[in-house]
Amino acid sequence: MHLVLMHILEIMNRKLYADLGFDSMYTMMTKKYGYSEASAIRRIDAAKLLKSVPEVADRIKSGTLNLSQACLLQKCLESDAKKGEATSAAKTQEILKKLEDCNGFETRQVLAREFDIPIKIQDIVRPQKDGSVRLEITLTKEQFEELKDAKSFLSHVVHNGSWAEVISALATKLNQSKRGKQNKTSGPVKSELGSATEFKNPDLQGPSPAPLARKRAPISVHIKREVFAKAKGCCQYVAPNGSRCDSQFQIQIDHIVPVNWGGPSSIDNLRLLCRTHNLLMAQARNLGLH
Repeated sequence: MHLVLMHILEIMNRKLYADLGFDSMYTMMTKKYGYSEASAIRRIDAAKLLKSVPEVADRIKSGTLNLSQACLLQKCLESDAKKGEATSAAKTQEILKKLEDCNGFETRQVLAREFDIPIKIQDIVRPQKDGSVRLEITLTKEQFEELKDAKSFLSHVVHNGSWAEVISALATKLNQSKRGKQNKTSGPVKSELGSATEFKNPDLQGPSPAPLARKRAPISVHIKREVFAKAKGCCQYVAPNGSRCDSQFQIQIDHIVPVNWGGPSSIDNLRLLCRTHNLLMAQARNLGLH
């Protein structure tokens, strides 16, 4: 990627695209090299950033800054420059440091703070031709944290995990409660939401029976709460390199020493694992690796 950006920058600086019969770098990339419109724009913006901040090259080569981050940062720098508020080199370096190893969400969060991007508070509802509706809303930090927790708790039911399905599932459950239907529904999402599962946050439900296929006594709500509190509601799997998973998606209570090996349902023998790592540990036990 670094080499591609360097070539783009060289072509732009020397306007070689004109010699080849194109009116711009963008046209050359989309028509000659087959880049999509979005891909071409991202690479051109990143190349511009490389020109104004040469140190970006090392960050891209090391992987601490990716193409999307470079593109977003360049757009912010250009926006400030148009307003006559050019960002200093020192400030740019500080921002680059903060962007190291951030994902897309975190990158936008950092840039919104550093460039003082105005907060947009509005609800937009747009109808679409098939009868569906596109909804755009603004949530406070606290509201979004609550919604993320709800998404984690519903991950055993809403497997795809899209926000639309999560909001729909929550609304369906509330509506059923208000209408007094008490789980007598025909839809798969509705019926599953009405059933208790062992792996939901125990503070949000009463005692739940163990699945019928398990030949063991149910884990008490008290112990479940202790296990969730100890793990802070996150997957406790630790990789060989020492990094912890910490996922909250499809969280399950796992016996460190399995029940059929004589393991008790005690706090010391229980942990939280996401579905992926619960299956991984089960496979390892079957192979005699754990």
